[in-house]
Amino acid sequence: MEKKIICVMLAVIMTTLVSCGEKKYIEKETDYKEIEETVTTAEEDTENKISETVCENVVLNCEMLYPDSEIYEYRAEVKPYDGEQIYKYFYPNEGKEQWEVSEVDFLKSPYNEYRIQGTDGGRATISDYLYYCTGHWQYMRAFGPIDSENEIGSGFPENEELEFCSINEAEKQVQEFIRKCGYENAYVEKVYTLDHKIMEEVESEAMAEGYVDAAKENDYTGKASWDETDDAYLFRMTCIIDGMPVDTFGYTKKDDSIIPGGKITVGYGASGIEYVYTQAKFEVIEDTGRKVQLLPKDVILNSLAKKYNLVITDAQVIFKDVHLIYFLIPVQGDIFQFDLVPAWQFTSENSGYVDRVYINAETGEELYKE
Repeated sequence: MEKKIICVMLAVIMTTLVSCGEKKYIEKETDYKEIEETVTTAEEDTENKISETVCENVVLNCEMLYPDSEIYEYRAEVKPYDGEQIYKYFYPNEGKEQWEVSEVDFLKSPYNEYRIQGTDGGRATISDYLYYCTGHWQYMRAFGPIDSENEIGSGFPENEELEFCSINEAEKQVQEFIRKCGYENAYVEKVYTLDHKIMEEVESEAMAEGYVDAAKENDYTGKASWDETDDAYLFRMTCIIDGMPVDTFGYTKKDDSIIPGGKITVGYGASGIEYVYTQAKFEVIEDTGRKVQLLPKDVILNSLAKKYNLVITDAQVIFKDVHLIYFLIPVQGDIFQFDLVPAWQFTSENSGYVDRVYINAETGEELYKE
């Protein structure tokens, strides 16, 4: 097992644990994932394939997929989850009296917050975000892949099948749960395989390095024994609106206000869903749809080249992923409303660090998280 896994585990343990027109929002019959599969499997479609140097030290080694349906810009708002219903899914045997319900002042949120400490050692929180973690998954969370903006797994395998359940079967259950939470659907970005042998090895190396000892202040102890019942998948996803994924990661602005992302992370094991974390659930405001005319590929790439022509560096930037997303721009005066702007997300990775560049798909301007 690569040593970089252990370093990442320490980080988890120490934190503990364009034509204008109005359109009413309607769900498209074809979702984003289906569009992607249709384009990439067509052998005759070579127009969108990219393998070229954009400018000095910048290379694109990926495909740029244009959807075959109309694209709209929307205005959306964050909506709370239905705590009355979802808590029954997490803890069906726990009566409502076991849940602590309170009004919270999180980002001046007007929504109630449901909280429970499960008898299994896990816990759940339901408000304008979701958090659920079983007692068993506390160990997986400590030693499994970190799921943050700049870290994408640290050597854990992806898309490897486990005996207890196939990835497709697990995804069906996860997507069903996502829809019960009020989402249109979720776009699966990555699936990490958490094999018990790997988890045991990672924990053993961590304890040998003394990293687990550093977490004792938080009353964390290692699992020590792992077997097939610990096998699991970790799905890293983002929510879909009108057939297109929302930017996964939120960010903090200079004024300290927090912009949520569409991130959805779900852990699935032999006993079902054991871990859930979401940043927000967005609902499109009726009659806010505006049809967007996407700029041609060469114009978008020219905008990318202009950005890097201004940068003096010897480091090579290789973009290995490009896809169309909704970029969230906050509406002034309302911290729970956002304009969903179609944008091209260019992703590069260097030494485990992930960098993303966003180009407005309609204007060609770079969009910033600031």
